[in-house]
Amino acid sequence: MVKFNQIDYILLVLSDLNNYMKYLSTYILLVVTLLATSSAMAQKGAKVTGYIIDVNDQKTEGYIEVLGELNSEVKVKFSENKSAKKYRSIKIKDLNGYGFVGQYGDSSHSERDNWRHFVKYEFERPAKVFATNESLIEVMIPSGYYTVYKFLYESGGNVETPVTTRYIVLKDGVELVQIEEDSFDKEVKKLFKDYTALYESIGKRKFRFISFVRLVSDYNFWIEEQHDPKRYKLNPKIYNTQNAQ
Repeated sequence: MVKFNQIDYILLVLSDLNNYMKYLSTYILLVVTLLATSSAMAQKGAKVTGYIIDVNDQKTEGYIEVLGELNSEVKVKFSENKSAKKYRSIKIKDLNGYGFVGQYGDSSHSERDNWRHFVKYEFERPAKVFATNESLIEVMIPSGYYTVYKFLYESGGNVETPVTTRYIVLKDGVELVQIEEDSFDKEVKKLFKDYTALYESIGKRKFRFISFVRLVSDYNFWIEEQHDPKRYKLNPKIYNTQNAQ
């Protein structure tokens, strides 16, 4: 029988505790990320304040019936009357964009309005099978040195990742690059090469693909403030960039 002395036992306990804390921190990070990005999914089927922009750039305010994340990219259900029994389904070809307001829960456990805006963008593939190559993609960062859109699409039989996320990065309205998880390390180092603290952190925990929107926001903040590039600072305005209609 193997015998443990007190030191061995303490080391074993500390090792288990360390592993537990790693799992706990990862779980907390995942929960926070999901809470910050799932406002629409939590409201699926709800009828909320919103607007549509037609192909002539005319804006009509009214109400949007919230759909699932992928369906939000391929069609819009809209009515100027919130109590209407059936909302009008509008095709992508008839729209340039739309938006709606949801509820965002922050770290203080309070809720506030969180506008989500979508614009029409054409890709080499549809978001869903039988849809067109034009999709209504979400604006994640609407202003700053870099702006960012998010495109979701069906991965076509990939059981582990049935939906793929792609970010489109623009500067002064011109597309620079489209980034998916497998191209993340290579492409972001080009985008962030002059911000030393961020550049050298790429690939570390909290500096991976899942945090891309925050990383761009932090980079934009550095461009604006021009603090020491060797010192990393979070953008304090990150949760306010999407709230304006």
